[in-house]
Amino acid sequence: MTTFHLFDQKQVSLKDLTRESADFLWYQLLKDVLLAMPETVDSKIEMIDRFRIYYSSKNPTFLTKVDEFEQTYQSCDAICWYTKDSIVYRLVNQALRTEDIEALLAVRYYISDLCTCLKKECEKLKVQGLDVLTVYRGQFLPTEDIDKLQQSVGQLISANGFLSTTRSLIVAEIYAGPEHSEMPHEEEVLFDLGTIFRVEKVYFDKSSGFWKVNLVAADETENLTNNFMRQRRDRNYTQALDHFQKRLTIYEKWTTYDDRALAESHSSLGRTYLEIKHYEQAFEHLQITLELYKKSLPTHHSALSSTYRDLANICHCTKKYDLALEYYLKAEESAPTLKKFTDNSVLLSAHLCSLTGNCYLHKNENALAEQYFRTSLALYEKCRSSVKGENLLIDIQWNMGVVFSRKREFYSALEHYKESLVLVERIMPDERIRIAELNDGIGVCYENIGQYDLCIEHAQKSLEIYEQCIPPDVEKLTDMHNTVARCYCMKHEYLLAIKHRKQSLFLEEQKVPRNVAQIA
Repeated sequence: MTTFHLFDQKQVSLKDLTRESADFLWYQLLKDVLLAMPETVDSKIEMIDRFRIYYSSKNPTFLTKVDEFEQTYQSCDAICWYTKDSIVYRLVNQALRTEDIEALLAVRYYISDLCTCLKKECEKLKVQGLDVLTVYRGQFLPTEDIDKLQQSVGQLISANGFLSTTRSLIVAEIYAGPEHSEMPHEEEVLFDLGTIFRVEKVYFDKSSGFWKVNLVAADETENLTNNFMRQRRDRNYTQALDHFQKRLTIYEKWTTYDDRALAESHSSLGRTYLEIKHYEQAFEHLQITLELYKKSLPTHHSALSSTYRDLANICHCTKKYDLALEYYLKAEESAPTLKKFTDNSVLLSAHLCSLTGNCYLHKNENALAEQYFRTSLALYEKCRSSVKGENLLIDIQWNMGVVFSRKREFYSALEHYKESLVLVERIMPDERIRIAELNDGIGVCYENIGQYDLCIEHAQKSLEIYEQCIPPDVEKLTDMHNTVARCYCMKHEYLLAIKHRKQSLFLEEQKVPRNVAQIA
Protein backbone atom coordinates (compact mmCIF):
# COMPACT_ATOMS: atom_id res chain seq x y z
CA MET A 1 0.00 0.00 0.00
CA THR A 2 1.42 3.39 -1.07
CA THR A 3 1.34 6.05 1.61
CA PHE A 4 0.16 9.47 0.42
CA HIS A 5 1.79 12.44 2.14
CA LEU A 6 0.51 16.01 2.04
CA PHE A 7 3.81 17.21 3.46
CA ASP A 8 7.34 15.93 3.68
CA GLN A 9 7.80 13.56 6.59
CA LYS A 10 9.02 16.27 8.92
CA GLN A 11 7.94 16.43 12.54
CA VAL A 12 5.74 19.51 12.50
CA SER A 13 4.60 20.35 16.04
CA LEU A 14 3.37 23.96 16.15
CA LYS A 15 1.39 26.02 13.67
CA ASP A 16 1.07 29.80 13.61
CA LEU A 17 -2.64 29.94 12.83
CA THR A 18 -2.53 33.58 11.81
CA ARG A 19 -0.31 32.62 8.87
CA GLU A 20 -1.33 28.99 8.38
CA SER A 21 -5.11 29.16 8.68
CA ALA A 22 -5.59 27.02 5.56
CA ASP A 23 -3.56 24.19 7.10
CA PHE A 24 -5.44 24.53 10.38
CA LEU A 25 -8.83 24.32 8.68
CA TRP A 26 -7.70 21.22 6.83
CA TYR A 27 -6.61 19.77 10.17
CA GLN A 28 -9.96 20.55 11.81
CA LEU A 29 -11.74 19.05 8.82
CA LEU A 30 -9.68 15.87 9.13
CA LYS A 31 -10.70 15.58 12.77
CA ASP A 32 -14.37 16.02 11.85
CA VAL A 33 -14.10 13.35 9.17
CA LEU A 34 -12.38 10.87 11.49
CA LEU A 35 -15.03 11.39 14.18
CA ALA A 36 -17.85 11.02 11.68
CA MET A 37 -16.62 7.73 10.25
CA PRO A 38 -18.37 4.67 11.69
CA GLU A 39 -16.46 2.44 14.11
CA THR A 40 -16.53 -1.10 12.77
CA VAL A 41 -14.77 -4.37 13.46
CA ASP A 42 -12.96 -3.92 10.16
CA SER A 43 -11.62 -0.50 11.19
CA LYS A 44 -10.23 -1.99 14.40
CA ILE A 45 -8.60 -4.88 12.49
CA GLU A 46 -7.11 -2.37 10.03
CA MET A 47 -5.61 -0.42 12.94
CA ILE A 48 -4.09 -3.54 14.57
CA ASP A 49 -2.59 -4.57 11.22
CA ARG A 50 -1.08 -1.10 10.90
CA PHE A 51 0.51 -1.44 14.35
CA ARG A 52 2.04 -4.80 13.43
CA ILE A 53 3.44 -3.59 10.11
CA TYR A 54 4.93 -0.50 11.75
CA TYR A 55 6.54 -2.19 14.77
CA SER A 56 7.78 -5.28 12.92
CA SER A 57 10.25 -2.99 11.12
CA LYS A 58 10.81 -0.37 13.85
CA ASN A 59 10.92 -2.40 17.07
CA PRO A 60 9.83 -6.09 16.97
CA THR A 61 9.83 -6.28 20.79
CA PHE A 62 6.72 -4.09 20.77
CA LEU A 63 4.71 -6.76 18.94
CA THR A 64 3.78 -8.32 22.29
CA LYS A 65 2.25 -4.98 23.27
CA VAL A 66 0.28 -5.02 20.03
CA ASP A 67 -1.12 -8.40 21.06
CA GLU A 68 -1.97 -7.00 24.50
CA PHE A 69 -3.73 -4.03 22.94
CA GLU A 70 -5.74 -6.27 20.61
CA GLN A 71 -6.89 -8.48 23.48
CA THR A 72 -7.61 -5.89 26.18
CA TYR A 73 -8.38 -2.52 24.56
CA GLN A 74 -11.76 -0.93 25.25
CA SER A 75 -12.96 2.47 24.03
CA CYS A 76 -13.25 3.82 27.58
CA ASP A 77 -9.51 3.11 28.11
CA ALA A 78 -8.36 5.38 25.26
CA ILE A 79 -6.85 8.07 27.52
CA CYS A 80 -4.99 5.51 29.62
CA TRP A 81 -3.46 3.88 26.54
CA TYR A 82 -2.30 7.23 25.18
CA THR A 83 -0.76 8.63 28.37
CA LYS A 84 1.40 5.63 29.09
CA ASP A 85 4.47 4.84 27.01
CA SER A 86 2.59 2.64 24.59
CA ILE A 87 2.44 1.53 20.99
CA VAL A 88 -0.51 3.87 20.49
CA TYR A 89 1.28 7.05 21.56
CA ARG A 90 4.16 6.62 19.12
CA LEU A 91 2.21 5.73 16.00
CA VAL A 92 -0.66 8.18 16.51
CA ASN A 93 1.70 11.06 17.26
CA GLN A 94 3.83 10.35 14.21
CA ALA A 95 0.78 10.18 11.95
CA LEU A 96 -0.59 13.44 13.36
CA ARG A 97 2.65 15.38 13.27
CA THR A 98 3.55 14.29 9.75
CA GLU A 99 -0.06 14.69 8.60
CA ASP A 100 0.02 11.30 6.90
CA ILE A 101 -3.58 10.87 5.75
CA GLU A 102 -3.46 7.14 5.14
CA ALA A 103 -1.85 6.44 8.50
CA LEU A 104 -4.46 8.62 10.20
CA LEU A 105 -7.33 6.83 8.49
CA ALA A 106 -5.80 3.53 9.59
CA VAL A 107 -5.82 4.58 13.28
CA ARG A 108 -9.12 6.49 13.10
CA TYR A 109 -10.78 3.91 15.37
CA TYR A 110 -8.52 4.89 18.27
CA ILE A 111 -8.40 8.65 17.55
CA SER A 112 -12.19 8.80 17.57
CA ASP A 113 -12.28 7.02 20.95
CA LEU A 114 -9.67 9.34 22.43
CA CYS A 115 -11.42 12.53 21.26
CA THR A 116 -14.73 11.25 22.64
CA CYS A 117 -13.18 10.38 26.02
CA LEU A 118 -11.47 13.77 26.29
CA LYS A 119 -14.74 15.54 25.56
CA LYS A 120 -16.46 13.59 28.35
CA GLU A 121 -13.64 14.38 30.81
CA CYS A 122 -13.84 18.06 29.92
CA GLU A 123 -17.57 18.08 30.64
CA LYS A 124 -16.91 16.45 34.02
CA LEU A 125 -14.41 19.18 34.92
CA LYS A 126 -16.91 21.90 34.04
CA VAL A 127 -19.55 20.28 36.25
CA GLN A 128 -16.99 20.28 39.10
CA GLY A 129 -16.27 23.97 38.51
CA LEU A 130 -12.75 23.23 37.23
CA ASP A 131 -13.16 24.77 33.81
CA VAL A 132 -10.05 26.97 34.39
CA LEU A 133 -6.79 25.11 35.03
CA THR A 134 -3.15 26.15 35.11
CA VAL A 135 -1.00 23.40 33.65
CA TYR A 136 2.63 23.07 32.57
CA ARG A 137 4.62 21.34 29.90
CA GLY A 138 8.35 20.85 29.74
CA GLN A 139 9.75 20.39 26.26
CA PHE A 140 13.01 20.77 24.41
CA LEU A 141 12.66 23.27 21.56
CA PRO A 142 15.28 24.33 19.00
CA THR A 143 16.29 27.99 18.86
CA GLU A 144 14.29 28.64 15.67
CA ASP A 145 11.10 27.53 17.43
CA ILE A 146 11.79 29.89 20.33
CA ASP A 147 12.31 32.72 17.82
CA LYS A 148 9.06 31.81 16.10
CA LEU A 149 7.16 31.88 19.39
CA GLN A 150 8.63 35.28 20.28
CA GLN A 151 7.33 36.62 16.97
CA SER A 152 3.90 35.11 17.66
CA VAL A 153 2.99 36.97 20.86
CA GLY A 154 -0.69 37.88 20.62
CA GLN A 155 -1.22 35.37 17.81
CA LEU A 156 -2.90 31.96 17.73
CA ILE A 157 -1.03 28.68 17.58
CA SER A 158 -2.03 25.03 17.64
CA ALA A 159 -0.15 21.80 18.30
CA ASN A 160 -0.98 19.41 15.49
CA GLY A 161 -1.59 16.52 17.82
CA PHE A 162 -2.76 15.71 21.34
CA LEU A 163 -0.82 17.81 23.86
CA SER A 164 0.32 16.31 27.18
CA THR A 165 0.73 18.68 30.15
CA THR A 166 0.97 18.35 33.93
CA ARG A 167 -0.42 20.24 36.91
CA SER A 168 3.04 20.15 38.52
CA LEU A 169 5.58 22.81 37.56
CA ILE A 170 8.36 20.71 39.11
CA VAL A 171 7.47 17.70 37.00
CA ALA A 172 7.33 19.88 33.88
CA GLU A 173 10.83 21.27 34.54
CA ILE A 174 12.22 17.78 35.09
CA TYR A 175 10.86 16.70 31.71
CA ALA A 176 12.05 19.77 29.81
CA GLY A 177 15.33 18.15 28.75
CA PRO A 178 15.91 16.74 25.26
CA GLU A 179 16.15 13.18 26.61
CA HIS A 180 12.48 13.11 27.58
CA SER A 181 9.66 12.96 25.05
CA GLU A 182 6.50 12.71 27.17
CA MET A 183 4.96 13.52 30.55
CA PRO A 184 4.66 10.95 33.34
CA HIS A 185 1.15 9.71 34.08
CA GLU A 186 0.85 11.46 37.45
CA GLU A 187 -1.18 14.70 37.38
CA GLU A 188 -1.28 14.66 33.59
CA VAL A 189 -3.76 16.82 31.66
CA LEU A 190 -4.23 15.92 28.01
CA PHE A 191 -5.44 18.50 25.46
CA ASP A 192 -7.60 17.43 22.54
CA LEU A 193 -6.52 17.30 18.92
CA GLY A 194 -6.04 20.76 17.40
CA THR A 195 -6.61 22.79 20.59
CA ILE A 196 -6.00 26.49 19.91
CA PHE A 197 -3.84 28.68 22.15
CA ARG A 198 -3.06 32.37 22.18
CA VAL A 199 0.59 33.25 22.88
CA GLU A 200 0.54 35.71 25.80
CA LYS A 201 4.22 36.01 26.76
CA VAL A 202 7.63 34.54 25.84
CA TYR A 203 10.62 35.23 28.12
CA PHE A 204 13.82 33.72 29.53
CA ASP A 205 13.59 32.94 33.27
CA LYS A 206 17.10 33.41 34.70
CA SER A 207 16.25 31.79 38.03
CA SER A 208 15.29 28.45 36.44
CA GLY A 209 17.45 28.71 33.32
CA PHE A 210 14.44 27.94 31.10
CA TRP A 211 12.60 29.81 28.41
CA LYS A 212 8.96 30.20 29.48
CA VAL A 213 5.98 30.56 27.18
CA ASN A 214 2.59 31.59 28.57
CA LEU A 215 -0.31 30.22 26.51
CA VAL A 216 -4.05 30.66 27.04
CA ALA A 217 -6.54 28.22 25.51
CA ALA A 218 -8.79 29.97 22.99
CA ASP A 219 -11.96 28.83 21.25
CA GLU A 220 -11.53 30.69 17.98
CA THR A 221 -12.18 28.07 15.31
CA GLU A 222 -15.07 30.08 13.88
CA ASN A 223 -12.94 33.23 13.67
CA LEU A 224 -10.21 31.33 11.86
CA THR A 225 -12.73 29.95 9.41
CA ASN A 226 -14.05 33.44 8.75
CA ASN A 227 -10.48 34.75 8.37
CA PHE A 228 -9.78 32.06 5.81
CA MET A 229 -12.91 32.88 3.82
CA ARG A 230 -11.80 36.53 3.90
CA GLN A 231 -8.47 35.44 2.45
CA ARG A 232 -10.32 33.89 -0.46
CA ARG A 233 -12.49 36.99 -0.81
CA ASP A 234 -9.38 39.19 -0.64
CA ARG A 235 -7.90 37.13 -3.50
CA ASN A 236 -5.31 35.08 -1.60
CA TYR A 237 -6.09 32.34 -4.09
CA THR A 238 -2.94 30.26 -3.67
CA GLN A 239 -3.78 29.55 -0.02
CA ALA A 240 -7.42 28.96 -0.88
CA LEU A 241 -6.59 26.43 -3.58
CA ASP A 242 -4.14 24.68 -1.25
CA HIS A 243 -6.80 24.32 1.45
CA PHE A 244 -9.55 23.15 -0.89
CA GLN A 245 -7.25 20.61 -2.57
CA LYS A 246 -6.30 19.15 0.82
CA ARG A 247 -9.94 18.96 1.81
CA LEU A 248 -10.76 17.13 -1.42
CA THR A 249 -7.92 14.68 -0.78
CA ILE A 250 -9.38 13.77 2.61
CA TYR A 251 -12.84 13.11 1.19
CA GLU A 252 -11.51 11.10 -1.74
CA LYS A 253 -9.48 8.89 0.61
CA TRP A 254 -12.64 8.10 2.51
CA THR A 255 -14.62 6.59 -0.34
CA THR A 256 -17.71 5.98 1.82
CA TYR A 257 -18.15 9.68 2.54
CA ASP A 258 -21.37 11.12 1.14
CA ASP A 259 -21.51 12.61 -2.35
CA ARG A 260 -22.58 16.01 -1.08
CA ALA A 261 -19.42 16.56 0.98
CA LEU A 262 -17.27 15.54 -1.99
CA ALA A 263 -19.30 17.83 -4.24
CA GLU A 264 -18.71 20.80 -1.92
CA SER A 265 -14.95 20.27 -2.11
CA HIS A 266 -15.00 20.16 -5.92
CA SER A 267 -17.26 23.21 -5.91
CA SER A 268 -14.84 25.23 -3.74
CA LEU A 269 -11.95 24.34 -6.04
CA GLY A 270 -13.96 25.10 -9.16
CA ARG A 271 -15.10 28.50 -7.94
CA THR A 272 -11.60 29.49 -6.89
CA TYR A 273 -10.24 28.49 -10.30
CA LEU A 274 -13.04 30.53 -11.88
CA GLU A 275 -12.03 33.60 -9.88
CA ILE A 276 -8.44 33.37 -11.16
CA LYS A 277 -9.69 32.72 -14.72
CA HIS A 278 -8.40 29.15 -14.97
CA TYR A 279 -11.53 28.19 -16.85
CA GLU A 280 -10.60 24.67 -17.92
CA GLN A 281 -9.83 23.52 -14.36
CA ALA A 282 -12.89 25.38 -13.06
CA PHE A 283 -15.19 23.70 -15.57
CA GLU A 284 -13.75 20.26 -14.79
CA HIS A 285 -14.35 20.53 -11.03
CA LEU A 286 -17.78 22.12 -11.39
CA GLN A 287 -18.92 19.40 -13.80
CA ILE A 288 -17.98 16.81 -11.16
CA THR A 289 -19.83 18.93 -8.59
CA LEU A 290 -22.92 18.95 -10.77
CA GLU A 291 -22.99 15.17 -11.22
CA LEU A 292 -22.52 14.58 -7.48
CA TYR A 293 -25.24 17.08 -6.57
CA LYS A 294 -27.63 15.45 -9.04
CA LYS A 295 -27.21 12.20 -7.11
CA SER A 296 -27.49 13.69 -3.62
CA LEU A 297 -29.85 16.69 -3.86
CA PRO A 298 -33.48 17.27 -4.85
CA THR A 299 -34.10 18.72 -8.31
CA HIS A 300 -34.83 22.17 -6.84
CA HIS A 301 -31.93 23.19 -4.60
CA SER A 302 -29.85 26.36 -4.23
CA ALA A 303 -26.52 24.47 -4.45
CA LEU A 304 -27.58 22.84 -7.72
CA SER A 305 -28.76 26.16 -9.11
CA SER A 306 -25.55 27.97 -8.17
CA THR A 307 -23.46 25.23 -9.81
CA TYR A 308 -25.37 25.65 -13.08
CA ARG A 309 -24.81 29.38 -12.76
CA ASP A 310 -21.06 28.95 -12.24
CA LEU A 311 -20.85 26.67 -15.30
CA ALA A 312 -22.79 29.27 -17.28
CA ASN A 313 -20.35 31.98 -16.16
CA ILE A 314 -17.42 29.91 -17.40
CA CYS A 315 -19.10 29.42 -20.79
CA HIS A 316 -19.86 33.14 -20.90
CA CYS A 317 -16.22 34.03 -20.20
CA THR A 318 -15.02 31.59 -22.89
CA LYS A 319 -17.56 33.01 -25.40
CA LYS A 320 -19.65 29.84 -25.61
CA TYR A 321 -22.85 31.83 -25.38
CA ASP A 322 -25.31 29.16 -26.52
CA LEU A 323 -24.05 26.75 -23.86
CA ALA A 324 -24.02 29.57 -21.31
CA LEU A 325 -27.70 30.28 -22.05
CA GLU A 326 -28.50 26.59 -21.60
CA TYR A 327 -26.84 26.57 -18.16
CA TYR A 328 -28.46 29.86 -17.10
CA LEU A 329 -31.86 28.40 -17.98
CA LYS A 330 -31.11 25.28 -15.91
CA ALA A 331 -29.94 27.48 -13.04
CA GLU A 332 -33.32 29.19 -13.06
CA GLU A 333 -35.23 25.90 -13.38
CA SER A 334 -33.34 24.24 -10.51
CA ALA A 335 -33.70 27.14 -8.06
CA PRO A 336 -35.69 26.16 -4.94
CA THR A 337 -39.41 26.84 -5.03
CA LEU A 338 -40.16 29.34 -2.28
CA LYS A 339 -43.51 29.94 -0.60
CA LYS A 340 -42.36 33.45 0.17
CA PHE A 341 -39.78 35.31 -1.87
CA THR A 342 -36.92 36.85 0.10
CA ASP A 343 -34.78 39.80 -0.93
CA ASN A 344 -31.85 37.47 -1.54
CA SER A 345 -33.86 35.15 -3.79
CA VAL A 346 -35.17 38.11 -5.80
CA LEU A 347 -31.64 39.51 -6.10
CA LEU A 348 -30.38 36.14 -7.32
CA SER A 349 -33.09 36.09 -10.00
CA ALA A 350 -32.05 39.61 -11.00
CA HIS A 351 -28.46 38.41 -11.42
CA LEU A 352 -29.56 35.48 -13.56
CA CYS A 353 -31.65 37.73 -15.80
CA SER A 354 -28.75 40.15 -16.21
CA LEU A 355 -26.30 37.36 -17.11
CA THR A 356 -28.79 35.84 -19.56
CA GLY A 357 -29.33 39.23 -21.17
CA ASN A 358 -25.58 39.65 -21.50
CA CYS A 359 -25.37 36.39 -23.47
CA TYR A 360 -28.10 37.56 -25.85
CA LEU A 361 -26.25 40.87 -26.19
CA HIS A 362 -23.12 39.04 -27.33
CA LYS A 363 -25.24 37.05 -29.79
CA ASN A 364 -26.62 40.36 -31.16
CA GLU A 365 -30.15 39.33 -30.19
CA ASN A 366 -30.82 42.80 -28.85
CA ALA A 367 -34.58 42.54 -28.33
CA LEU A 368 -34.18 39.51 -26.05
CA ALA A 369 -31.24 41.16 -24.31
CA GLU A 370 -33.32 44.26 -23.57
CA GLN A 371 -36.18 42.12 -22.27
CA TYR A 372 -33.92 40.35 -19.76
CA PHE A 373 -32.18 43.57 -18.67
CA ARG A 374 -35.53 45.25 -18.02
CA THR A 375 -36.68 42.26 -15.97
CA SER A 376 -33.38 42.29 -14.06
CA LEU A 377 -33.74 46.01 -13.28
CA ALA A 378 -37.34 45.56 -12.12
CA LEU A 379 -36.34 42.70 -9.80
CA TYR A 380 -33.37 44.70 -8.49
CA GLU A 381 -35.59 47.65 -7.59
CA LYS A 382 -37.85 45.37 -5.52
CA CYS A 383 -35.03 44.54 -3.10
CA ARG A 384 -34.30 46.51 0.04
CA SER A 385 -31.22 48.72 -0.29
CA SER A 386 -29.58 46.93 2.66
CA VAL A 387 -29.17 43.67 0.73
CA LYS A 388 -28.47 44.76 -2.83
CA GLY A 389 -24.95 45.55 -3.92
CA GLU A 390 -24.55 48.14 -6.65
CA ASN A 391 -22.27 46.08 -8.90
CA LEU A 392 -25.32 44.47 -10.50
CA LEU A 393 -26.91 47.87 -11.14
CA ILE A 394 -23.70 49.05 -12.82
CA ASP A 395 -23.84 46.10 -15.22
CA ILE A 396 -27.56 46.48 -15.95
CA GLN A 397 -27.29 50.20 -16.70
CA TRP A 398 -24.17 49.71 -18.81
CA ASN A 399 -25.73 46.92 -20.88
CA MET A 400 -28.96 48.87 -21.34
CA GLY A 401 -26.79 51.66 -22.71
CA VAL A 402 -25.30 49.25 -25.24
CA VAL A 403 -28.78 48.02 -26.26
CA PHE A 404 -30.10 51.55 -26.86
CA SER A 405 -26.92 52.53 -28.73
CA ARG A 406 -27.46 49.61 -31.11
CA LYS A 407 -31.07 50.74 -31.55
CA ARG A 408 -29.69 54.24 -32.26
CA GLU A 409 -31.75 55.65 -29.41
CA PHE A 410 -28.82 57.70 -28.18
CA TYR A 411 -30.59 59.90 -25.64
CA SER A 412 -31.85 56.81 -23.81
CA ALA A 413 -28.40 55.22 -24.12
CA LEU A 414 -26.84 58.32 -22.53
CA GLU A 415 -29.09 58.07 -19.49
CA HIS A 416 -28.04 54.50 -18.80
CA TYR A 417 -24.32 55.04 -19.52
CA LYS A 418 -24.22 58.08 -17.22
CA GLU A 419 -25.99 56.23 -14.42
CA SER A 420 -23.45 53.42 -14.68
CA LEU A 421 -20.51 55.86 -14.78
CA VAL A 422 -21.67 57.71 -11.65
CA LEU A 423 -21.86 54.42 -9.76
CA VAL A 424 -18.45 53.20 -10.95
CA GLU A 425 -16.72 56.47 -10.04
CA ARG A 426 -18.34 56.42 -6.60
CA ILE A 427 -17.89 52.81 -5.48
CA MET A 428 -14.98 51.54 -7.57
CA PRO A 429 -12.81 54.53 -8.56
CA ASP A 430 -9.80 52.26 -9.16
CA GLU A 431 -11.59 50.51 -12.05
CA ARG A 432 -9.96 52.86 -14.55
CA ILE A 433 -10.61 50.76 -17.66
CA ARG A 434 -14.33 50.57 -16.85
CA ILE A 435 -14.39 54.35 -16.48
CA ALA A 436 -12.61 54.75 -19.83
CA GLU A 437 -15.01 52.39 -21.62
CA LEU A 438 -18.06 54.17 -20.21
CA ASN A 439 -16.68 57.57 -21.25
CA ASP A 440 -16.09 56.06 -24.68
CA GLY A 441 -19.74 54.93 -24.90
CA ILE A 442 -20.99 58.33 -23.74
CA GLY A 443 -18.76 60.05 -26.29
CA VAL A 444 -20.14 57.92 -29.14
CA CYS A 445 -23.68 58.91 -28.14
CA TYR A 446 -22.80 62.62 -28.10
CA GLU A 447 -21.13 62.32 -31.51
CA ASN A 448 -24.25 60.74 -32.98
CA ILE A 449 -26.53 63.50 -31.66
CA GLY A 450 -24.18 66.22 -32.89
CA GLN A 451 -22.86 67.44 -29.52
CA TYR A 452 -19.22 67.35 -30.58
CA ASP A 453 -17.70 69.33 -27.70
CA LEU A 454 -19.14 66.86 -25.19
CA CYS A 455 -17.97 63.95 -27.33
CA ILE A 456 -14.41 65.36 -27.37
CA GLU A 457 -14.54 65.90 -23.59
CA HIS A 458 -15.41 62.27 -22.86
CA ALA A 459 -13.09 60.88 -25.54
CA GLN A 460 -10.19 62.84 -24.00
CA LYS A 461 -10.98 61.31 -20.60
CA SER A 462 -10.78 57.87 -22.16
CA LEU A 463 -7.52 58.77 -23.93
CA GLU A 464 -5.87 59.82 -20.67
CA ILE A 465 -6.67 56.46 -19.08
CA TYR A 466 -5.71 54.33 -22.09
CA GLU A 467 -2.37 56.17 -22.40
CA GLN A 468 -1.50 55.14 -18.82
CA CYS A 469 -2.04 51.44 -19.53
CA ILE A 470 1.06 49.23 -19.51
CA PRO A 471 1.37 48.13 -22.25
CA PRO A 472 -0.72 50.82 -23.97
CA ASP A 473 -3.95 49.65 -25.60
CA VAL A 474 -3.05 50.69 -29.15
CA GLU A 475 -6.41 49.74 -30.63
CA LYS A 476 -8.38 51.77 -28.09
CA LEU A 477 -6.02 54.74 -28.45
CA THR A 478 -6.44 54.62 -32.23
CA ASP A 479 -10.23 54.61 -31.94
CA MET A 480 -10.24 57.53 -29.50
CA HIS A 481 -7.97 59.68 -31.71
CA ASN A 482 -10.19 58.93 -34.71
CA THR A 483 -13.29 59.91 -32.73
CA VAL A 484 -11.72 63.21 -31.66
CA ALA A 485 -10.51 63.87 -35.23
CA ARG A 486 -14.01 63.36 -36.64
CA CYS A 487 -15.51 65.75 -34.09
CA TYR A 488 -12.96 68.49 -34.85
CA CYS A 489 -13.73 68.05 -38.55
CA MET A 490 -17.44 68.58 -37.85
CA LYS A 491 -16.49 71.73 -35.89
CA HIS A 492 -14.31 72.88 -38.84
CA GLU A 493 -11.23 72.90 -36.60
CA TYR A 494 -9.12 71.15 -39.20
CA LEU A 495 -5.65 71.63 -37.70
CA LEU A 496 -6.71 69.83 -34.52
CA ALA A 497 -8.43 67.18 -36.61
CA ILE A 498 -5.22 66.61 -38.60
CA LYS A 499 -3.20 66.40 -35.38
CA HIS A 500 -5.35 63.58 -34.00
CA ARG A 501 -5.60 61.85 -37.36
CA LYS A 502 -1.79 61.80 -37.62
CA GLN A 503 -1.58 60.33 -34.14
CA SER A 504 -4.08 57.69 -35.19
CA LEU A 505 -2.05 56.82 -38.31
CA PHE A 506 1.13 56.58 -36.23
CA LEU A 507 -0.56 54.11 -33.90
CA GLU A 508 -1.97 52.16 -36.85
CA GLU A 509 1.57 51.75 -38.24
CA GLN A 510 2.71 50.37 -34.88
CA LYS A 511 0.10 47.62 -35.14
CA VAL A 512 1.39 46.41 -38.57
CA PRO A 513 4.12 43.71 -38.32
CA ARG A 514 7.46 44.87 -39.78
CA ASN A 515 7.70 41.94 -42.22
CA VAL A 516 4.31 42.79 -43.82
CA ALA A 517 4.54 45.03 -46.90
CA GLN A 518 2.19 48.01 -46.94
CA ILE A 519 0.52 48.75 -50.28
CA ALA A 520 -0.58 52.30 -50.92
